[in-house]
Amino acid sequence: MSNEISAEDLPTRWEIELEFVQSLANMQYLTYLAQTGHLENPQFLNYIDYLQYWHDPKYSKNLIYPNCLHILTLLKSPHFRSSISKQELSSLIYQDMVDRWKEPLFEQQQQQQEQQQKLAAKNGGFNNTDQDNKNGETPNQNAGKQNGSTFPQQQNGDQVHPQ
Repeated sequence: MSNEISAEDLPTRWEIELEFVQSLANMQYLTYLAQTGHLENPQFLNYIDYLQYWHDPKYSKNLIYPNCLHILTLLKSPHFRSSISKQELSSLIYQDMVDRWKEPLFEQQQQQQEQQQKLAAKNGGFNNTDQDNKNGETPNQNAGKQNGSTFPQQQNGDQVHPQ
């Protein structure tokens, strides 16, 4: 067997740049780059300037971590490059990213809760699932007992039996 790697097996330049740009959303990696002096290397700074093309929508649509574009912009600032080596700033940015990721989930949960409250008000102060579950059982447990079985039922009415 040959241990040679063909050109087809190697990542393309675009794939390498995509992976690197996205790695900028990793605060620990960014702190490492700062602490090891990479962020002050003129060649690295030229590379950061070159990578600004990722802001173009035809490229940025391929990014999974859009925060990396903001970091790519911040890396042009000498003040940011010197400050990111401090763990405090890195932790602060990381926490901000986490909070922003949670935000849509929190808003979705709030909307669901508001809808449930409206439904409860419409039904005289409780919703149908509250009425069915006075004994604290889940709807599946309740469904199983209604037909005399202690096994929960699947959606199609078939019983689910332990194996």
